[in-house]
Amino acid sequence: MPNKENRFQDQNLRVSDFEQEVWVVCPQCAKKAITRVDFETKNADYFALFAVTTKKKTR
Repeated sequence: MPNKENRFQDQNLRVSDFEQEVWVVCPQCAKKAITRVDFETKNADYFALFAVTTKKKTR
């Protein structure tokens, strides 16, 4: 019989909860990178954790 602690617990998240930060694969080193968007300031950031690559884009 499954233990209640090991069961899936729905966090009631939606797709919109994931639109500000997304983990991607760095095209330079093929490791983890993060993209972040700030819709209020219209800025987008890309940060590669291992390749030490950072990019910013402003509209």
